Amino acid sequence: DQEDLLERSIFAQSQTSDVNMMMKLVLRMQHLAIPLLAALAAVAASSLDLPQHAKEASQHAIDGSAAFSTDKQSAPSLISIPLIPDHVHRRRLLAKHNDQEGHHRGRHLDGVAEAHEYSADQVGALYQGYGTHYVDLWCGTPPQRQTVIVDTGSRYTAFPCTGCDDCGVPKYHIDALFEPKDSSTFHQTSCSEDGCTFAQRSTCPASADTLDQCLFGAAYAEKSRWEAYEAVDVCYIGGLHNNGLAVSSSVPTALQPTDVDDLDPSSAKHMAIHLAFGCQTVATRLFKTQLADGIMGMANGNKGATYWEQLQRAGKMTDHKLQFALCFARKPSAHREGTEAGAMTIGGSDPRLRNDDYKSMVYSSRAADGGRAGYFSMRARAVYLRESAAGDSAISKHVGDPTQGVYKLDVSETKLNSGGIIVDSGTTLTFWHTNLQASFRKKFKEMTGVTFIDGSPIKLTAQQYQSLPTIIFQFVGDADAVKAMHGESADPNQIPGLAGDLDPDHPFDIIMAFPPSHYMEYYPKDDEYESAFVLTRNTKSVVGASMMMGHDILFDIENNRIGVAESHCDLTRTLKDNGLPSVFDDDATTSQQQQQSGNASIKIEDEYPDKKKDKPNDGIDNTDKKADHDQPAGNDPSSAPPNKKKTDGTFDLDDFMANCDNTCKGILIGLAAVFIPCFLCCLYRVYCSKSENPYAQVGTGSVVAACDPDEEIELPQMGGNGFSSYRDQPIDDDDYIPDDEMNG
Repeated sequence: DQEDLLERSIFAQSQTSDVNMMMKLVLRMQHLAIPLLAALAAVAASSLDLPQHAKEASQHAIDGSAAFSTDKQSAPSLISIPLIPDHVHRRRLLAKHNDQEGHHRGRHLDGVAEAHEYSADQVGALYQGYGTHYVDLWCGTPPQRQTVIVDTGSRYTAFPCTGCDDCGVPKYHIDALFEPKDSSTFHQTSCSEDGCTFAQRSTCPASADTLDQCLFGAAYAEKSRWEAYEAVDVCYIGGLHNNGLAVSSSVPTALQPTDVDDLDPSSAKHMAIHLAFGCQTVATRLFKTQLADGIMGMANGNKGATYWEQLQRAGKMTDHKLQFALCFARKPSAHREGTEAGAMTIGGSDPRLRNDDYKSMVYSSRAADGGRAGYFSMRARAVYLRESAAGDSAISKHVGDPTQGVYKLDVSETKLNSGGIIVDSGTTLTFWHTNLQASFRKKFKEMTGVTFIDGSPIKLTAQQYQSLPTIIFQFVGDADAVKAMHGESADPNQIPGLAGDLDPDHPFDIIMAFPPSHYMEYYPKDDEYESAFVLTRNTKSVVGASMMMGHDILFDIENNRIGVAESHCDLTRTLKDNGLPSVFDDDATTSQQQQQSGNASIKIEDEYPDKKKDKPNDGIDNTDKKADHDQPAGNDPSSAPPNKKKTDGTFDLDDFMANCDNTCKGILIGLAAVFIPCFLCCLYRVYCSKSENPYAQVGTGSVVAACDPDEEIELPQMGGNGFSSYRDQPIDDDDYIPDDEMNG
């Protein structure tokens, strides 16, 4: 009984952890350590002659699958202890605790949840691009991964398929081209038989000699475009990053009841649908050079083309839960292997991703006319600059006086909302109407002594950077929603995210903080900063990814409002805290359903062993990036799954132990000599620290030392520890032409 062996298992895991820590030291000097250990192991193995039953018992102990045994006749000194994975043990403890406390996981219909109740149907990982965030989209039977930018400013899902000869694969994109022939459920939409799914956009070739395809595309003001033909396949988002989950080809037409936690990566397969998408045959400019393979449209509207609308049509998003949320985290660098940077939830939001002070959201007004039809909009009431001493959060450090150190900019509400305000996750920067420019620059100069220049790099001393103010945006709020959650007598000063005494006339307005770590990008190579807040728009204003970071933002389609809560957006930590495995833990058995389905997943590294690791541009808004485009992407061992087989040529303990013979016996003796490579490692580090190579000094988010074999890519950083962004215009530029008004 594994439960009876729990204490022994924990002890054994701690011993295994100690060995792994020692091995990590060796791996840092793998070029010296591995030959040395191999030689020692060979010598040791030649001097040992263990009986066959000892070999078998040792292998059983490694596998963790043998029953506890103390057979005196066979192996009196060797026992096998089944090791319980950490995430399974944590999940058992949490379940036991919840049973004792009488906790109950309920489901709310309006996105309102108590600390132990979660409203989302699925939580999927978001990953850091070079300015945008993307999600894994698994399509086909068996599933093939395509990474797609999550874009609330467009409607269509599209990615390059076989036949797209110059679409950024493999030089720029993460994954190989989608191969329709490898999917038994792929269907190309026919003009004559099926009719075009995207009828308002698609066209059928007039020539009889042309294939019977529904053709469509999208073009953008900054001159990038893509063309595609319509197709349908079984698809889902999220799940494990490197392994596809087995999905039945007969996808249920409605969301089936399940006890699987919405955080559990295995819950993704329950949200699979027959998705209509574009198989790209042409991709130019930024759609070719971005890191993510394609794009996933999540705009507001009733065109029927967006991913959330197709979920609704398939019965996976019910009418009373037409909601999804995006929680963008900030990471100092991005890796092609995947850098987890937030979460996307379907069917609501999950409060476990939020900061402790923000367990409930605050909402924009449903009645406020702040944007354009077909997009998620808000209406601004005022903009403030707040002294740095008050902190980066919307909650001021000046307890009891939220007005201390706050200066309201002299711009009317009408001018603030000229052209409307939309929330667009596909736009990396935040753009505002030029009406704000004069007042903002004047007060910024008075407070810091620095001239605010958007679009051009500037030099800042450490003292000047520390003095930069936090920009505070006040949006028209929904008082009724707050009172429905907190009661008619709710005090807005006690609810994080509300204006309260900052504006006594409108205390239920919502407040969003835009700190300098988000609106100032740092380029360590040139020791320069550049603003991610641009005040040169002549039409609408755009709340882009730079301002969305650090917030869990709920897009509530049903109630025509946006919810906001400051959040850490750390999915990896949240999964661990709830006894669930990481999205990178490819070998983890994440649920009872996955145990029953067996090992039916597809490994990306096995499917595409020859993928190039070139460093691409990313994002659809970049035309002037300072990073070296030819620099290869780094392999960060800290971001790789522990003890997983790697494809970068580095040593892997599990793979070695699983395939060894006599060398296994000698490895214990070899480890006794680990102090030798450790000593050499120390000398090596001393050499690196004294190197005159300017890139040998590791700054926050800068290029890792040239001595370091795990070389990272240099990326421009937000305030020294933020994320990179792009210098050009948002996906739909000055005209911001809706998709249905444009030709492919």
